[in-house]
Amino acid sequence: MEMATQRSMHGPEEIVQGARAWKEALPDAKGTINSVIAGEDRVAFEVTWEGTQSGPIALPSGSLRPSGKRISMPAVEMLVIQNGKIREEHHYFDLMSLMEQVGVERRAA
Repeated sequence: MEMATQRSMHGPEEIVQGARAWKEALPDAKGTINSVIAGEDRVAFEVTWEGTQSGPIALPSGSLRPSGKRISMPAVEMLVIQNGKIREEHHYFDLMSLMEQVGVERRAA
């Protein structure tokens, strides 16, 4: 589950489809793992995603058009492991920071 985009992916095919969507949005994306915490059945890691937004990013309210701008986005991913396989993945990132970096204008309240 991606909390910011509300995208829920179940099974290997949907997970691959979600990864492809991000790769289309940020074709030169690079993730740098900053720290990892592992327990018996869970792994959490902090990652910084960097890349150029040259494709659309799907959001609950529509898509962010390609901006051509570089982004740097800190995120946390939590994996739940069962029988040696990833059972759940939760991806948390700062959507507002991403939107500001690609130039989304704020509306007056």
